[in-house]
Amino acid sequence: MMEHTIELTKYGHACVKLTKGGKVLIIDPGMLTPPPDLLDEANAILITHEHFDHFDDERVLYTAKRDPRLTIYTCAAVADRLSAVKSQVQIVKDGDRLAVAGFDVSVIGKEHHVGRSSVPVVENVGFFIDQEVFHPGDALTLYPAPTLLLPTQAGWMTDADMIGYLQQVNPQRVFPIHDGGASDWRSDELETMLREEAERMGTVFMWLEPGDTVILPDGSLSTHLPEPLSDLQGIIDWETRKSRVTRKHSTRKTHG
Repeated sequence: MMEHTIELTKYGHACVKLTKGGKVLIIDPGMLTPPPDLLDEANAILITHEHFDHFDDERVLYTAKRDPRLTIYTCAAVADRLSAVKSQVQIVKDGDRLAVAGFDVSVIGKEHHVGRSSVPVVENVGFFIDQEVFHPGDALTLYPAPTLLLPTQAGWMTDADMIGYLQQVNPQRVFPIHDGGASDWRSDELETMLREEAERMGTVFMWLEPGDTVILPDGSLSTHLPEPLSDLQGIIDWETRKSRVTRKHSTRKTHG
């Protein structure tokens, strides 16, 4: 891998790992994020907001205590829950620009997307890495990013919100995230919907399974498919998942 290129690896739900020049950033390691030793690789951790599916406080605290060189960049609400390792936490806000473990990190956004008025709005900071990859967290913050990590499955967002956000950002490439709560059938539906829209827009689209890696920026968009992960993690490869969905639909029709 060339030193200036970024390897992007998706893990469970909204967690991604970015690797460049031997340095590793991990964004949003939540409670839906296997494998358990993932954070041991991190030179820095970025956390968009306090919700459990993006921030596993026990896991982050455990890792930070084991590695005093590790720094965590996040909003004030998350920092409050990491007071035991306060010296390793840096509070960031919209408009900040930082050098983090060899990466250029811009902080974009202020609040979680408002989906239901009964749910309190929390802080949410997105991260734009090396002027290339934008992870918005649980926000639909408009920013002209070449590579968008697109939230796809959430109670706070409709399909129309998702497609409208993709259209407005209009990235060169898009990879879905925030899909840990999706059933096999729903994942199939989302992939079809997003692939069709991306083709219409002329945007490169790829549905990444946990553990899949893409190399950015790269004209051919190189892809690495990892060794199969344990079924105990609730992860299955796309072909297996697609065949299961097909069998489910066939069974319903047979008994319908």
